[in-house]
Amino acid sequence: EQPCTAHDGNRFYDLNPLSGSKDYTFKSPDGQEFALNVCKPAHYDTWNIGVEHPENVAGVTRKARGDFSIGELNTTVVIRDKHPLIVLTEGSMCPHAEHIRAMTAIRFICDTSVFGSGAPQLVAQLPPDDAEACAFFLEWRTHYACPSGKAAGFWGGFIAVLSIIAMIFLMVYVVGGTLYNRYVLGLRGFDQLPRISIFSFTDTLDYLSGFCDRFAGTRAQRWHDGPRSWGGSGRRGFERLPVLPEEEEAMVGGQEGSE
Repeated sequence: EQPCTAHDGNRFYDLNPLSGSKDYTFKSPDGQEFALNVCKPAHYDTWNIGVEHPENVAGVTRKARGDFSIGELNTTVVIRDKHPLIVLTEGSMCPHAEHIRAMTAIRFICDTSVFGSGAPQLVAQLPPDDAEACAFFLEWRTHYACPSGKAAGFWGGFIAVLSIIAMIFLMVYVVGGTLYNRYVLGLRGFDQLPRISIFSFTDTLDYLSGFCDRFAGTRAQRWHDGPRSWGGSGRRGFERLPVLPEEEEAMVGGQEGSE
């Protein structure tokens, strides 16, 4: 798994958006304030914290004789009862409990009514007294805890981007071809719709290239001939254009239909 992500069947969970540029805060029932970050270390400037790697502290609170870590950074997400769970261990040494270190369990709950990141809430701490507390249990309601489909991965994302590019290309081809057939060849109805070659990509590129060249040439010729060629019965803007076989066929078809 990627950091801070997990799969549960077809459900995919990603908690990385909760990683904040500043720490989240929560308080104990007696008013003890904590700072916490998720999927990255806390930004809190620790003091006399008494752990081996203070740069990896994920949650902390300040006490009289120094800061107290409630757990080290952990990016492993486990799923319990369809809820993501992160457990922070290796915190500061517990008061009056030799060889036992503080830990924190964070249970993330899917809540679509929370549009932002939400915030952690302390559910319980053991022992209950702030001075003795060494185990902390938090709940975090956020829409980022809601599952989605499986991550597409590199090839899935690449195919999606390629499909979007293909759709844009097709739209440009259809719109550009229709405008060319209508205003340059003078076609109407279904005849003005461009013919799409499914089996020949080269023909499609040649058609678009020819459209661009002839449209640019038509505008340049009209500008050279003067204002009369832009309206009325003036036709000098089209007389010098080269005629493609499909254009000649369209013109002949139009003349036969008029007769």
